[in-house]
Amino acid sequence: MAAVLATDATEWSPEILEIYEENFDQLVSLGRRSTGRADLAEEAVQEAFIKFCTTDCRPEPGKELAYLRSMVINGARSTVRREARRIELTEQMPAPTPVPDVEETVSLLVEGAQVQEVIGRLPARQRLVMTLRYLRGLSERETANAVGVSPGTVKIHASRGRETARIEMARMHGLYH
Repeated sequence: MAAVLATDATEWSPEILEIYEENFDQLVSLGRRSTGRADLAEEAVQEAFIKFCTTDCRPEPGKELAYLRSMVINGARSTVRREARRIELTEQMPAPTPVPDVEETVSLLVEGAQVQEVIGRLPARQRLVMTLRYLRGLSERETANAVGVSPGTVKIHASRGRETARIEMARMHGLYH
């Protein structure tokens, strides 16, 4: 038995209902060859019949089935193109950024506050270099120009500041005595 169309079939002429009932399975088979899926093929057949019944443009008597076949094939092709485009767009979407859980967020905030506290206790030149270099993201040369020292001096102060910060953070976490 043919599937029921999504529109009110009582408005259809007996000839159209007969074409529908006699040819539904054949048209679905035709649509399946284009789409590769039975559900999409059935949809294409139902859409073809709906368009066929709601349009004023009609084929010559006796050519209705051929007209419906071309409508099903065209509808199936459109469905395949839409599906391919949907898949293509889905694949192009960036993967969602994982949202950190509450504990991880709190841990990062606490650690960030601890890092700022440790940097705040560094000698003035090391604190300035660490702030410009790592918190502001300046290069060694940019940091050297901002502080008024050579890039080599920036390397020395950054290295000493990192080592002091590493030791202080280890002490805060009970890893260093």
